Amino acid sequence: SYYLYLPEKYKTDKDNENAKIPLIVCFHGSDEKGSSLSKYGRPFIDNDFQEKIYPEGAAVLVLLSRINYFTDPHSTSLLIQNICLKNKCIDQTNIIGYGFSQGAKFVVELACTEPQLFRAVVSGSGFYQMNLKELLSVLPVQFYFATSENDKGIFEQGSPTGKKCGVLCKNSRYVQYKQRWHFWVELKDKTGKKNKDGTDETFLDWLVGVVRG
Repeated sequence: SYYLYLPEKYKTDKDNENAKIPLIVCFHGSDEKGSSLSKYGRPFIDNDFQEKIYPEGAAVLVLLSRINYFTDPHSTSLLIQNICLKNKCIDQTNIIGYGFSQGAKFVVELACTEPQLFRAVVSGSGFYQMNLKELLSVLPVQFYFATSENDKGIFEQGSPTGKKCGVLCKNSRYVQYKQRWHFWVELKDKTGKKNKDGTDETFLDWLVGVVRG
């Protein structure tokens, strides 16, 4: 099951291939199907975000796992691609995967399985561990990894991959916190980098650059 949001003008103009709007795909954590739409979908359909992310706005897809967590990267990739085919206003080269916890683990696994699917991947408290072959396959993908040192069991698994991708993958960020426990990435989170105007770069700033780049 899934929820798909399209900007108002494209709800009746789904076949507009010239629109080329980006797509943000959200993956919830374990046992979160009931709250995933409000937690992860709503921030991306907010008017302020829609105005900032892209001139024509963005499509937002909130996926619900078949069971209490995500499995089967291949079928999930086919679902995303089919949704894009049915809504030609979406730019298939500008898809962002966003995940929290098990959803963050899965979206990184999905990127490794289908390296051409995502332009960028966002992992909040994720724990997927890439091998060398997978890392080499996703070098063109832009990653935003965020972990917390006191998120025991998650940090130890997720931080090595996050650090590697932060250094080796194109325009990627790795953000590490001392005490944030188990958390998802928020638009206001700072990346530790600076914008061209000298202000602190936020996750939203980074995401806008990715989508428009």
